Amino acid sequence: MLAIHIYENGYSDRWVRYCEKNDIPYQPVNIFDSDIISRLREQGVTLLLCNLSLTDHRNALISMEILMAVQKAGIRVFPDHDSYWHHDDKVAQKYMFEALQIPHPRSWVFYSGKEARQWLSAASYPLVFKLRGGAGSSNVSSSKITVTPKSMSAGCLAKASSPVPRY
Repeated sequence: MLAIHIYENGYSDRWVRYCEKNDIPYQPVNIFDSDIISRLREQGVTLLLCNLSLTDHRNALISMEILMAVQKAGIRVFPDHDSYWHHDDKVAQKYMFEALQIPHPRSWVFYSGKEARQWLSAASYPLVFKLRGGAGSSNVSSSKITVTPKSMSAGCLAKASSPVPRY
């Protein structure tokens, strides 16, 4: 049985139309249901199609982990983990491109403000700053002039929130 994660006004609409036009049985599902794994098993699902929206906060929080759990349950997923783990993640893409020796713009990743400020003091301009996620030019800024730590703190880097909760 085929299952399709329904995302209103998303790509899943095309999959649904295709299945209905070609008499392909499918089960509409929501991967964010707490009992999704047991429901997929009960329905005899062998393949889950899941196109995730970049605008839904749940995708950034948990979708990759849910899809991995579905795969570990023996259900094929499209896109699978190997195709999706780097989706909308510029940092993961940088490391993947380096590992696979795929040509890409020179990129630097910093895990501390001190490290970023040191690098900036010797950087050549112009520069393009990108946060980890974002599409369609969101979370991107450029600088043709020297960036100071003060101006950097007012720019796109200051918009980043901590990925780790503060306890």
